[in-house]
Amino acid sequence: MPSPEYVFAVANVVTVWDGQKVVIQKGEAWWAADPFVRSRPDLFDREPTLVKARPRAQVPVVESADAVPGEKRAPKRGSK
Repeated sequence: MPSPEYVFAVANVVTVWDGQKVVIQKGEAWWAADPFVRSRPDLFDREPTLVKARPRAQVPVVESADAVPGEKRAPKRGSK
């Protein structure tokens, strides 16, 4: 299996690497080939740890405005 192009941070971490402060936020995507990532594989995983989605109840339902073949639409009542 080929190595992944990206990896994802598994925790919020502040560390020092190569003399510089590195701030990592859980769920961030990093290049898998980055030297820091390769030196600290314990901080990353191939699968994302955070995936955002709206709750199903909030996803709008889209209705078709056209009648499909064989279907009759109810006429709209005009305003008086």
